[in-house]
Amino acid sequence: MLKDKVLADRYEVIEPIARGGMAEVFRARDNLLNRTVAVKVLHPEFASDPAFVERFKREAQAAANLSHPNIVAVYDWGQDGTTYYIVMEYIDGRSLRDILRADGRIAPRRAVEISAEIASALQFAHRRRVVHRDVKPGNILITRSGEVKVTDFGIARAIGASEGLTQTGAVIGTAAYLSPEQAQGLAVDAKSDVYSLGVVLFEMLTGRVPFAGDTPISIALKHVNEDPVSPRELGAEIPQSLELVVLKALAKNPARRYASAEEMRQDLVRVERGEKVIATPLTPEQVDAEAAERQPDEPVVERKPRSWPFWIVLVLLLALLGVGLYLLGKSLGVFSPPAEVALPSVVGQTYDPGAKQTLEKLGLIPEPTYQQSSSADAGKVLSQSPAEGVNVRVNSKVQVVVGQGPGTARTPKVIGISKDEASKIITSAGFVVGNVKEEHSDSIEAGIIIDQDPVADKDVVKGSPINLIVSKGKEKVKVPEVGGKDQNDAIRAIQSAGLQVGNITQQQNNAPPNTIISQNPKGGTEVDKGSSVSIVVSTGPKQVVVPGLVNMARSAAISALAKESLKANVVTCTPASSGQEGKVVAQDPPSGTEVEKGSTVKITVGDTTAGGAVCPSG
Repeated sequence: MLKDKVLADRYEVIEPIARGGMAEVFRARDNLLNRTVAVKVLHPEFASDPAFVERFKREAQAAANLSHPNIVAVYDWGQDGTTYYIVMEYIDGRSLRDILRADGRIAPRRAVEISAEIASALQFAHRRRVVHRDVKPGNILITRSGEVKVTDFGIARAIGASEGLTQTGAVIGTAAYLSPEQAQGLAVDAKSDVYSLGVVLFEMLTGRVPFAGDTPISIALKHVNEDPVSPRELGAEIPQSLELVVLKALAKNPARRYASAEEMRQDLVRVERGEKVIATPLTPEQVDAEAAERQPDEPVVERKPRSWPFWIVLVLLLALLGVGLYLLGKSLGVFSPPAEVALPSVVGQTYDPGAKQTLEKLGLIPEPTYQQSSSADAGKVLSQSPAEGVNVRVNSKVQVVVGQGPGTARTPKVIGISKDEASKIITSAGFVVGNVKEEHSDSIEAGIIIDQDPVADKDVVKGSPINLIVSKGKEKVKVPEVGGKDQNDAIRAIQSAGLQVGNITQQQNNAPPNTIISQNPKGGTEVDKGSSVSIVVSTGPKQVVVPGLVNMARSAAISALAKESLKANVVTCTPASSGQEGKVVAQDPPSGTEVEKGSTVKITVGDTTAGGAVCPSG
C-alpha cells in the first residue's frame, strides 16, 4: 500500500485516483515545490520485467518532450527501491470515458471542440515524430474548466523507430479504437492516430463505438473488413459536414484519411463555423476500390500435374521472352543508371501553384506537411529536405514544410483577475497583450481587469492582441476648504467636488450664525469620490440675561455685569435727591434682556461732583 509513502524523499502519496493494466495513478504532494501532482506507479508484478520497465520509462521520455496546453505534462521519472514512478501534472477533472458512461452522447458542438483540441495535441506530437498509438476516451481528460488534456503515452513510439519492445506484427492498443493497420500488425504512422480520433468522435456523437464484438480479435477484424454505419443513421443529429469529417477519419485506406491531425482539426473548425469542409463522400468507384482492397486472395484450385514436355516448352518460351524484354529495355535505357536531377530551392515559394509544380516537372514527388506560421508565410514553403543543390534520383520524394498561417484559438477569459495573471494566461493561449487602459471603478479594486476586447471564448487568429481595461479603483478627489463659509455655500462646494455632505452638527461659537466652524476630513485631504464630509455650523455666541442694576451701588453694578461676562458703560447725572447719590438710577438695555456675552450695558449713576443733567426721579 503506497498511501502516505514518500517517494524519493519528495513525493508524498495521498490517495489512488485511477488504475490501469500496467500502472496505478495516485494524487500526491510535491514537498519540494509545494504543489499537487499525479504519480503513476508501475504495478509490482511488472517491476521485475525489464521490458515493462523500459516501456514505462519510454512513456516518461516521450511525454516529457511534449510541452503543449492539451498534453498532460510530465515532470519527473524515477525509481524508489523496487518502485518505478512517473510524476505528472495533476488534472482536476474526469476522463472522457467516465463522461461518456455517465452522460451518453455529447452535444455535437462540444464534441467538435473536444476533438479539435485532441487533434491539436496529436499534431504537436506528430511534428516531433511521436505517434500516440492508443488514442481512446480513457486517455483523454477534461478539466473542471473544460480544458482537454491527452495523456498516457505508454505505447507511443517515435515515427520510424524500431519496434524493440514488441515482436513484429504484435498488436498494441485498445481493440475498439485500433486503426486497420494496427489491427493487422503493420507499421503505423500519424494517420493511425487520426483513425483512432475518428472512432472517439464517432462515439461522442452516437454514444457507441463503430465496431463492437465479443473478443478483441473479432473487433479488430471489423476494423479491417467492415465499413462503419453512418452516424446520422444511428440518430446523431449532426450536419452532413460533420459526418463527412468522421467518415474521412475512419477511411480504411490511410491514403484516403486526413493527411495530418492538423488537417482534420481545420475541418472541425470549418464545421463549427458552418463552412464547407474538405472531406467529401466517396464516389462509387472509390467504394468499389476500397472493397477490392479488402478482398481475400482467390482460393487455389487444384489442377492435374502437367507432363514434362509441357514444362520444357514453357521454359523455352519464358527464356525467349526474357531475352526480348532485355533487348527492348536496353534500347529504351531501362537498364541505364537512374536519372538524377539537382534539387532546386523551393523555400519561400507558394506551394500550390508554385513549388509543387516545379518539383513535379523535374520528375520528383513533393510530400507536404503543414505547420503553423505567420500570416505572411501562409501557403509558402518554409523548408525542404533534401536541401537545394543535392542530386536526387527522378521519382524521389522531397519533403516540404508548408506554412498554414497562425491558426485560430479561443480567447481566454481574463475579466476579474489581476493584470499580471491575465498577461500570463493571454500569452499561454497564443495571444499578445494589446492596449492597456486604466479606468476608475466604484466596485472593482485597483489592478483588476474590468473588460477585455475581444471578449472571451471567441475564435481569433493566434498572435492577435487582446486589449484590456484595468481598474484604477475609486477616483480620488480633494476635499474643499469650507471653514468660515456660509452653510449653504459650504454644502454646494462639497457636492460640486463629487462628495456627499455627512453629519451636520450645530454648536455655539463666537462666529456668526450659520457659519462653518470645522469640517472632517480637513480641506485639501484626498479621499475616494463619493465620500462624506461632516461639518460643524455655528449658532452664534452664547446669550446672557442682563441683570437688574437700578438702585445698586456703582461698584456693585459693575461687578454684577462682569459676573455675566458683560461690560459697563458708566455715565453720571446730578442726583434729584440725596438717595440717588452713588447709585444706578437707569440702565440700557433694561433688566431681563438677552444679549451676547461681552456686550456693553449702559448704566447711569448719580454723582453730585460731576454736574450735568438732573437724574431721572424714581
